Amino acid sequence: MSYGIKSRVQKITAVVLIMAMALGVLCSGDMVTYAYDEKAGMITSSDRSMVETKDAPSVNANKVSGLVYGKPVTVINETINEAGEKWYQIKYLIKDGAEEKTAYCKESNVLLNANATVIWTGKINANNVSLWSCTGQYQAPKLATMNAGIRVEILDKHGEWDRVRYTANGVEYVGWVERIFVTEDQVPDIETDEEFEDYLRRLGFPESYIKPLAVLHERYPKWKFEPYITGLKWADVLAAQCKPGVSQTNINYNDAYKSVAPTEYNWYTNEWVIRDTSQWVTAHPDYVAYHLDPRNWFDETHIFMFEKLSYSEAHTIEGVQAIIKGTHMEYDIDNGDGTMLNYSTAFMEIAKAVGASPYHLASRVRMEQGVCITNGQVVLKNMISGTISGFEGYYNYFNVKTYGTGNEYLIKGLTHAKEQGWNTRYKSILGGATHIAKNYIAIGQDTLYLEKFDLVPYGGLYNHQYMTAIHAPRSESEAAVKAYPDITQEFVFKIPVFEEMPEQPAAFTASGNRNNYLKTLDVEGFSLTPTFDGAKTDYSLIVHNSVASVKISATPVVSKSKVEGTGTLNLKVGTNTFKIICKSESGDVKEYNLTIVRENENSNAGSVPSNPSETPKPTYSSEQYKVDKYVTGVAPQTTVANFLAGFKFENCTLKVLNADGTENTGTVATGNKLGIYVEGALQKSIDIVIYGDANGDGAIDVMDIIRLNRYILKSVTLEGAYLEAADANRSADGADIMDVIRINRHILGNTSINQK
Repeated sequence: MSYGIKSRVQKITAVVLIMAMALGVLCSGDMVTYAYDEKAGMITSSDRSMVETKDAPSVNANKVSGLVYGKPVTVINETINEAGEKWYQIKYLIKDGAEEKTAYCKESNVLLNANATVIWTGKINANNVSLWSCTGQYQAPKLATMNAGIRVEILDKHGEWDRVRYTANGVEYVGWVERIFVTEDQVPDIETDEEFEDYLRRLGFPESYIKPLAVLHERYPKWKFEPYITGLKWADVLAAQCKPGVSQTNINYNDAYKSVAPTEYNWYTNEWVIRDTSQWVTAHPDYVAYHLDPRNWFDETHIFMFEKLSYSEAHTIEGVQAIIKGTHMEYDIDNGDGTMLNYSTAFMEIAKAVGASPYHLASRVRMEQGVCITNGQVVLKNMISGTISGFEGYYNYFNVKTYGTGNEYLIKGLTHAKEQGWNTRYKSILGGATHIAKNYIAIGQDTLYLEKFDLVPYGGLYNHQYMTAIHAPRSESEAAVKAYPDITQEFVFKIPVFEEMPEQPAAFTASGNRNNYLKTLDVEGFSLTPTFDGAKTDYSLIVHNSVASVKISATPVVSKSKVEGTGTLNLKVGTNTFKIICKSESGDVKEYNLTIVRENENSNAGSVPSNPSETPKPTYSSEQYKVDKYVTGVAPQTTVANFLAGFKFENCTLKVLNADGTENTGTVATGNKLGIYVEGALQKSIDIVIYGDANGDGAIDVMDIIRLNRYILKSVTLEGAYLEAADANRSADGADIMDVIRINRHILGNTSINQK
């Protein structure tokens, strides 16, 4: 306990004693008794499950209520029962406005506010934030309203809620607030053991690890922390974990979790590339960084993703039962050979035999197979049903050797089970556990974190990861910690350290879909130049003087995006500039610029809505160049005159335009446009691409390599024709290092770049 916390407890104790003396004594004949000082607290339990209150101080007494974790109660008395157990008599409200109840509860299931330890500090980040007596409100009273800037001590975390304490106008408040309204201090305002901090430094932990680990040490002095000095640069590890399919999230989760890289996502259709089974996609780099950064998990629950996974006598069958509670594994089942299998017993036996934590094995199966309870009935997934045609009686509980999409995933997993002879459930669990112990724990991937993020040199980095689910270490640590009846016992945590880590832990906000593309952009009765493409942002239109207003409409690719700037808009003579804004659910904004020129009264060049059949249709074609989404087939340093000579056209004229719409009469370059004019009015334009000319100067040289390198390093952006031109090896995979190599070889004369 820190000095600040000790001081507070001592003061509270002193106040309690003084109050007791002030209250005096209650006299009954010759007997003297002291009044009991009521104490505020909350319901607690080792696995954060519901706690029953009783009508007498005994586990065998009648139930009065079931109270959720964090429920506020007031202790009004205490007693020791015949078994020598200490019980509290408590009072509480079931819901706001209800009659107050009185019952008994074990001392171990009530945490007094005076004994609550500060685990972190922070401040409220918004106004009119409610402080509730329970998480999720549970129809409980609102205790107070807080405003931005209020300093709070964080006493507990549960789901998406923080239990906080603060003082206002001399009154102390303790209650629950939604975590989104609490900004945690980078370094908590808690006094910790300076000697222990120095000890952590000597071990090799960086400064940003010291304070959070020291705070944990204050609460759990038996815990031991070991640095795993990887020798790897943070940026290199993150890049490796962000490759397609390496780190995945579920397609049904918040869209902000998912990658929107060109290889993983279609911006035009809002569709992701499926990487595993039918619902797993590549995770977004920001989400990967958040899970990869060890500093985000230094709390009393998630620290267990760094727990060493070797077998320990501290593991109990009760702990295993706590993990599998509420799943299909809570029930005995036919083992596949006529005997019955008890899961908790099997996990304990197998764990000891292979040298692995039974908690880890049980939580891993839970993670891989899910709960498998539907409408109160056990419904086993295909991998453990034993009923799949061609694989009857075979099981793969740990999903070993399973990968691919759809039915391929199932076939690979059960084929492996059949090859291994896993024709009983026990054999499958034993075989999978042996696989984990031998191939992961024994070689140093001996934590949940290291099973996901392979940082062990043995066999090569990053290529020996048990799971692709990015959130697996977090989820499995939450399941595992519930199994321990007492987390104050000794644990050893092996925590990775990287070189050149950012000063601040990687942050992430689940803000929703990032797509800010428009699906359509129309001016009623007119055609835009160029033809609309959601990735392009600049469009133009020339109209006749008689057109005094236009009706602009637009729809987003994603319905949750919001569009601004549309409607019927008046036109002045000359240039009119309009901005149509598409704002994604996540708040990302894309601006589309629409320039409409209204001709003066004496001009006949502008467009007037008319019956298309009245005007001859312009036609143009080329045998030399390919005209599609882009005009391609153009050799570097081709003059405009030679370029236009390669076209045949009727009822129109052709020009080469610069990116800003002015006419180009020099050399054709990437980013130029082929403009099609009818009666002097621009009707359509098509972007020109010269593959390898990524910087748009018409040549292929070292400047293009520099531009492409900067794009790969994310210091510049490439889009549209420039991004297409950067794909020098024509593999349709965007711009990457292979294109740099192809451009370099072209410059050296070792190869050529195909332009068509």
